[in-house]
Amino acid sequence: MITDADYQAAEQLLRRPAAPGELIVGDKVRPQWIEDGRRFWYQVRDGADRRFVVVDPAAGTRTPDFDPMPFIAAPGNPLEVSSPDGKVAVSRRGHDLWARSGDREWALTTDGVEGHGYGYGPDAMSYGTLMRKFGLPHMPPALAWSPDSSKVLAHRTDQRNVRKTYLLESRPADGGAPVTHLQHYAYPGDEHMPLAELVVFDVEAGTMVRADCDPLLMPEFSPIMAGWAWWSDDSSAVYFLSRPRDQHTLTLNRMDALTGEVRVVVSETGTGRVGPNQLIYGAPLVRVVADQVLWFSQRDGWGHLYLYDLHTGELLSQVTTGQWLVREILHVNETDRLVSFTASGLVADDPYRRTVCQVGLDGTGFRIVTDDELDHVVTVSPDGSCFVDSASTVDTPPVTTVRSWTGEVLVSLEQADISRLQATGWTAPERFRVKAADGETDIYGVLYKPRGFDPAARYPVVDSVYPGPQVNRVEPCFDPGGMGMDAEPLAALGFVVVALDGRGTPGRSAAFLDGELADAGGLADHVAALEQLSRRWSSWRRPGRGWTWVASA
Repeated sequence: MITDADYQAAEQLLRRPAAPGELIVGDKVRPQWIEDGRRFWYQVRDGADRRFVVVDPAAGTRTPDFDPMPFIAAPGNPLEVSSPDGKVAVSRRGHDLWARSGDREWALTTDGVEGHGYGYGPDAMSYGTLMRKFGLPHMPPALAWSPDSSKVLAHRTDQRNVRKTYLLESRPADGGAPVTHLQHYAYPGDEHMPLAELVVFDVEAGTMVRADCDPLLMPEFSPIMAGWAWWSDDSSAVYFLSRPRDQHTLTLNRMDALTGEVRVVVSETGTGRVGPNQLIYGAPLVRVVADQVLWFSQRDGWGHLYLYDLHTGELLSQVTTGQWLVREILHVNETDRLVSFTASGLVADDPYRRTVCQVGLDGTGFRIVTDDELDHVVTVSPDGSCFVDSASTVDTPPVTTVRSWTGEVLVSLEQADISRLQATGWTAPERFRVKAADGETDIYGVLYKPRGFDPAARYPVVDSVYPGPQVNRVEPCFDPGGMGMDAEPLAALGFVVVALDGRGTPGRSAAFLDGELADAGGLADHVAALEQLSRRWSSWRRPGRGWTWVASA
């Protein structure tokens, strides 16, 4: 029987993401860099209390009782995007873009109309309902300033031929009658999709240059906000990624910021989806490095980095190799020609745990920076000289430090205190490994047990699934992640909760990722896993007792 204490524990666990410091103290360090990145401060939430700490990595010091107020800028207009030098801000008015410098305002565009306007992505992912709840007309404009603050990269969104659908707001905030909201929303198989026409504005001159190429397909997000379009370091050009509807070809393009001329830099075609990252919403693992390009590819069966010539498009070398996956590019040291990155697949016990590594751009000198069995979540300093490292596993609370690229701990920051979490009756989830439905492939998951777990008792089992190919359901770190926050509250209510990543999900080899959407993220693997876990369970339970199964989405 579920008790009041069970419900109270579930409520506490459910609000854990929104109430930092209530159950865990010191588990998340979010550095706020100051003094051109030489130092940073962070806050630690302890219940309702906050304490602030300042860190100097070069000096190796951590000083508590810091006052961050002199470094906290006054909040600006949330609907404006300011230039790097802070002199000009750009905002959206209706379907056009405007610039402001002090009291002076001027239009960058005047031809924006419904379904064909500037500075926003597709309606489908513009969060109109959420913006209305916030009391805002729309999201900040989708644009990117050039490093020298002279130009703005944006795009004109063309949704004129995209299917129109309606949302019904049954209870408007003003208490009036239900209201319908029009949105453009393409269905699978529709002929027309949202398009992005790249443009560059010279803000002071008030001129606009259009990219001399076909518009980019934009099914979900603005290419600028997704990191698929960015400025060169010298502000002379824009680089952007493009892909046809079948997603079998990925191309890196260069747009001249003055003329709009576009040329192909690198292009790769495969038999399946070709992307700049295994995680569909992950930042592209593509970098322009002087006269060369770092390029992510799964052509050898694993996701690795390759080096191309920026001017000729010639493949120069494969930078990383092995039966593991490059997850994130952390820093490129152009002087020493080194790339630092995280990789998964280097820890034998758990192929999802992320390890910090470094290698020369010529592919030599590979080494592991964080040489342990933990998962590492990393934030790099602005100058790339060091990184803040949170090391944990699903059952090991995080320890946060500042490290150099040799792996040396420069400053110890926090060791998470989970005593309040444990006081709710919570116990750490158990990482497990079973075989997929093919009987050969190893798949991994976590198992959450109820409060006051009795191995001889009978419990309903919830398979907590997220059947999409774009994300992982289970995180390899202590933080269960956005997809896993419901598992702990369910376990508190008396369920055994199982979560796993079947075939067709990212984080492993290219073959593991391959799959059909109809497979629902390896649903057959979930069934196989539950059957194996049930047999494993029965070997140490009382006869006549067992699991029941409850599906959950």
